[in-house]
Parts: sequence; structure tokens; C-alpha cells
Amino acid sequence: MSISGSLLIESRRVAVPGLAPVTEADDVRMLRELLDASTDLVCAATPDGRLTFVNRAWQRTLGYTADEAASLSAPDLVAPEDRGRYMDVGRRLVTGETIEEFEAVLVAKDGHRVVCRGRAVPIMVDDPAMPGRRICVGTRAAYRDVTADRRAEAMRARLAKTMEATPDFVGMSSHDGRILFLNDAGRRLVGIAPSDDLSTILAPHLHPPETIALLLREAFPAVERGETWTGEGELLSLTGERIPVSMVIVPHPGIGGTDEVPRFTAVMRDLRERKRAEAELAARERELRTLLGALADVVLVLDAEGTYLRAVPACYELYIAPPETLIGRKVHDVLPRDVAEAVLGVVHAALVSGAPATLEYALDVPRGRTWFAATCSPLGDGTVLWVARDITARREAEEQLRQAQKMEALGQFAGSMAHDFNNFLMVIRGNADAVLADLPADDAAREALGDIVAAADRAEGLTRQILAFSRRQVLRPARVELSAAVPAIQRLLEQAVGPQVRLEIRLCPDAGGIRADATQLSQLLINLAVNARDAMPDGGTLTIETTAVTLTRGTPHVHGVVPPGTYSMLTVRDTGVGMSEATLARIFEPFFTTKPRGRGTGLGLATVYGIVQQSGGHLTVASRPGEGTTFVIYFPQLAPEPAPPADPAGAPTTAGGHRVLVVDDEPAVRRITQRILKQGGFAVTTADGAESALALLATDATRGTLPHVVLTDVQMPGLGGRELGDRIAARFPDLPVLYMSGYTTDDLLSQHLVRDGQHIIVKPFTAETLVAAVKEAALRTHVPPYHS
Repeated sequence: MSISGSLLIESRRVAVPGLAPVTEADDVRMLRELLDASTDLVCAATPDGRLTFVNRAWQRTLGYTADEAASLSAPDLVAPEDRGRYMDVGRRLVTGETIEEFEAVLVAKDGHRVVCRGRAVPIMVDDPAMPGRRICVGTRAAYRDVTADRRAEAMRARLAKTMEATPDFVGMSSHDGRILFLNDAGRRLVGIAPSDDLSTILAPHLHPPETIALLLREAFPAVERGETWTGEGELLSLTGERIPVSMVIVPHPGIGGTDEVPRFTAVMRDLRERKRAEAELAARERELRTLLGALADVVLVLDAEGTYLRAVPACYELYIAPPETLIGRKVHDVLPRDVAEAVLGVVHAALVSGAPATLEYALDVPRGRTWFAATCSPLGDGTVLWVARDITARREAEEQLRQAQKMEALGQFAGSMAHDFNNFLMVIRGNADAVLADLPADDAAREALGDIVAAADRAEGLTRQILAFSRRQVLRPARVELSAAVPAIQRLLEQAVGPQVRLEIRLCPDAGGIRADATQLSQLLINLAVNARDAMPDGGTLTIETTAVTLTRGTPHVHGVVPPGTYSMLTVRDTGVGMSEATLARIFEPFFTTKPRGRGTGLGLATVYGIVQQSGGHLTVASRPGEGTTFVIYFPQLAPEPAPPADPAGAPTTAGGHRVLVVDDEPAVRRITQRILKQGGFAVTTADGAESALALLATDATRGTLPHVVLTDVQMPGLGGRELGDRIAARFPDLPVLYMSGYTTDDLLSQHLVRDGQHIIVKPFTAETLVAAVKEAALRTHVPPYHS
């Protein structure tokens, strides 16, 4: 008979007519064969537990042979933690109780454990010693190996615990849509209380129509094919809230057939927080895009290989190519090689250091040649953020500052040199004039002296150019109508450029007036014309144009060079050979020339620059090899104003007995000055410095023979001209002091070498100029003339 899946057999011998009688041995043999055919573990034991029989299933499962089992006691095969319960089963058997079902954990020969569920019966016989009493003479047991079942149960328990512990919705549904299982997280998500009966809720009730349609269209067909399906949809809570979820539908193939068996397991994760975060991120990204789009910068994301990953389409005219066409391309495919190498170097430096790196570079973009200052910042994922700002205006301003500083330094040097040169010219010219004045008209030496005077005049012109460059030439600014100044010297301009150059003059009647020295403006035009002629050795066209222009901050071609305002604009354009960038950077340097030795002083354009600066104007130049050169000069446009009064004419040239004290540390200057003044009728004494001059004045004061004028150089060793003038003013307030210097009045005032209002004569001067200036000063004195 079969009880609880275990087989116990009772045998009874029955005589069958016609067959040989069955012996007891036959019974035993057949019983053994029957027990050995069973898959259950069958054994018999004495009341104290010693094994007397084990079938083949028992031997296979526990690993012992029948002989080995004969030496074993049944309790020895039970796991230690289970042995006490097993011994209790043995005690009950001995009393005659049949144990219908129990479990025991047996330990096999190799040590592995076998979980068994069994049934045991005692073998009871009459006690011969006590009639009516039965005693146990042995036990029989049959076990079934349920190890796999217990493992599956443990796995199911762990799985159930895991499903309850997960924060995700985990549910199982039957074929008819009933919910067979729903974990606590799932109940909380849709609002089902722990006490609510799941059988009253169908799975489709937990989804809105759109999600049900998605499941019918995609998920359930995949489940029927035995495939896991993933996607996103919505849960519908009992309160009607739509909850976005990610869904994983796992089929249970091969176990269908009844509505009590799950068709699939659904795992769903609440996406509300993620959706909110994504929405916030999207909003921030839109905000960032709007912000970046408003910036006048180039904004890119690059990887370590220089591949463009993203480009913010903001200021299109700053991108070398449309931003949308850059994605996926490398910097070497887009940028000039030198710039691409520099960009990659900065990208690698930023990625290696983990800190921002910077680079300045220039590109030809739709806006034109543009300088950028870029900051490359690592983003932490192997990419960098590249932000490049247009710094062209700053670079131009810096270049203007450098040029101004360089020109200032060169100007100081040139002015100092011109001062010394003027002293030399004064001696040369003065002595030549003095000798000429003493020579008869037919003297043969007059021609040579005339050449000396002419050379001195040309040298004086060169000095004026140097002083104009250094902004130290004494100018006489007045209102000049720009469109009238050009035709006034048209003949000179035509002579300057020669017959091979065609001169075109385009004048605007509304060009307006400027404040400038007319002579210097003429010199500026002639210098530019000569420069253009030399740039067109095979002939060409020189165009001089005037117009009025109003500049604003947005005017691109003069941005950072010329401030906003209204200007009278002078343009001088040639069709010559043009200049390289290297030459263009140096054209205003004094003595710089590209002409052969002996064919140029290198002061023409330097003089132009000085005149423009001293006149308060601005100068730009554009040139490329083979494309000619264009100079544009912006003079501030003036309202009409009266011209300054002319210098008084007819200054006196004779002195009439006035005494003059000449003070100069240069002996040659003292001698020529003394000679000129004596020829002009003055009585002259000299001193080689301020100290000796003060001593002479003290002596003259005691004698009553003070000079009518003191003519002193400004810069002398020891006490200078200003200190001498101050001491004379303190002791002899009515004695006029006339200063002479190779520097201009502006320089002397700026260096505090004289005071404003003091009378100054600038070297080199002619004899007529010197005599007239001293005579004018002498007329201011109260000392009576001296007559010898």
C-alpha cells in the first residue's frame, strides 16, 4: 500500500492450483526485487537502530553499500541538528506507534545532505514471556528524497522576500487578468491597502487606455513568444492619478493552462522623480541654450581627439563654418593646421590637468580676420567645453597702445637728436650768413657759402620733419578747409608724383574745416604722394579724396582705432605694389625705409604720423601685396572760428645801442650769436653759464651798466636757464630775459624748463629773426640805450 508517497509492502502466501507451491525463500527474493525497483529509500532496523536492510535506492542516494550499511546505526546517518527529533521518532516506534509522516536530514557518505520525507512502522510480535503483551522486534521505513523541493521552496521564499523588499512594483497576473500577487511597494504605488482583497481587482484596471493598447500591441505578443518585454507606460492609481513607470514583463513559459498559474510577472518602476528631474534638466538646458545663444561667443564641446560634439548656434558670423555642419568633424578638417594643433594641445592640457586652459588665436571668419581668446574647461567625461570670445577690438587697442608707446619713445629720441642738431645748424647757418654779410657781392666764396646755407636750410627741413614726428614742431594751427587745402598744392603734388602717375582728386564741398597748420598739412599730402609714387614704379593712379563722416561705436572698420564722432576724412589711395604685414607694422618708424640706400630718409611717413597726432587726428592704413595701399586720416571737424592774428610785420633789425648779455655753454653758439647781434647794432657781452652771468650782472649793477636784455640758453650744466631767469627776476625785476633752445616751447613747458608766458626763440634761427626778437625784448626794458 502507498502512504504519503512512500511504499510499504505486506506479503501473503497463496496456493495456486496447478503451480508449484511458493516457498518462503521465493517470497523473500521477490520482496527484495520489488523493494530494489522502488525509487524510494527503504530500510529496516532493529529496535536500537542498527540497519538490517537497505534497498538500492537507499544505497545510490546515500553512497553506502549494503555491507557498509549493516555496520551502521540509523541515528548515525541523521544530521546532528536533526538527530534529537529523529530519536524521538524511534522512541515512539518502539512503543508500537506508526509514524505516518516525518522529515529527516540524512548525511550521505560523501558528506552532502539529503532532505527526506518518510513513514515508519514498528514490527510488533506477542511477548512469549507475557501473554497478551506485544513487543517491538524491529522497524521499517520508507523515505522520499525531497531535497530539490526544499531548495525550490527556499528559493521561492527568498524570491518572495526580495519582491517584498524591492521598492519597485512587482505583480503576477493570471491568464484571465486577475492579480495573483502584488508586493507591498506595488500596493502602495497604486493605493491598495494590505487588507484589500486582490481578487476584486483586475490588472487592466491599473492602466490607462493608452498603456493597455501598448501592452496589447507589443508586450503580450512578446510574452506569448516567451520573450521578455521592456518599455514605458503609465499606472493608474485607485485615486485616478497617472503614474509614469518603466515596465519589464517576464513570461512564465510552460506553466500555463490554468487561471491559478501566473502568466507573467510585471516589474514596474515609478518614474515620477526621474520625469520631474528630466523636465527640470530640459528646462535648464533650454535656459542654458537661450543664455548661450544670447552670448556673442563661440561655444563648443570637443572630445580628446578634437571632434566637435556640440556647437551652440549663437553668433554665426564668428564660426568658421555653420555650427550645425561642425558636428562629427575634427578640428584638423575645419581649422588651419597651426590653429588646429594649438587647439588640440590646449584640449589635452585641460584634460590632463583637470583645470581650464586658455589660448589666443586668429581665424578668418565671415566677420573677417578675428582674434579669439578661448577658455577650455574639462567636463569630467573626457570632453571639454570650448568658449571663445572675440577680442579683436582689444587686440587692436593693445596694438595701438604698443604703437603709441613705441612712437612716443622714438619721438623722445628724435626730439633730443633734433635739439642737438639745431645747435649745430645754428652755428653753421649763422656763421655762413655772417660771412656772406661781410663779403663783397662779387667775391668767389659767396657761391660756396650759398651752398652751405642751402644745405643748412635742407637740414633744417629734415629737423622740422623729425620734430613733427616727435610732435615737437611749433605749429600755428588755424581753421583750414580740407577740400580747399588739396587743390592749393595740386601743382606741387603733380610735380611730386611725376608724369607716370595719374592724379585723381575727388573733393566733397561738405568735407568741413579742420584745425591744423596749413604748411604741415601740405607737407603731409606731399609725403603721402611721394610714398605712393615710389610704390608705383611702372605708373598707376593716386586718388586723393575728401569727405565728411560720422562714426559710431558700431562702425566696424575703425572699431578700437577711431573714437565715435564727426570727422573730415582725407583718403589717399594708390594702385601700387602694396605692403606685407611685417612692413605695415613698421612704416611709421623714423628712418625705416624699404627703398635702396640713398633714395629715402625713412622720415616721410613718420612725419605724416607726427603731424596727424599733433593735429588731434587719427590715421589708419590698409594694404596687401599687389593690392595697393590706402591711408585714411580722420581730422575732428570744426565749427567756423576766426583765424589767429598774423605775426607783426616789419620787426626792427637794428638795435640803436642796446646792450645784450648772451649766456650759453656752447662756445660756438656764443660766438655766432655775439657776431649776429653785433652786426645788428647791439653791444654784446657773453657768459659761459648761469653763475658767471650772475657775477657779470652784479658787477654791471654796481657800475650802472646793466644790459637791456639777457639772452640765455635753457639747458646748461649747473643752473639752467629757468633758474637764471628766476634769480634775475628776483634781483632785477625790470630786466627782460629772452630764452633760446633747440627744443620747442611745448617741450620746454612740459619739462618745466620755462614758465608759460616767458619769451622763447627756437634754434636754429636766422640773423633777422634773432635781431628782431632781441630788439622787441629790449624795447620792454627801462634801462636807457647805451651809446659808445
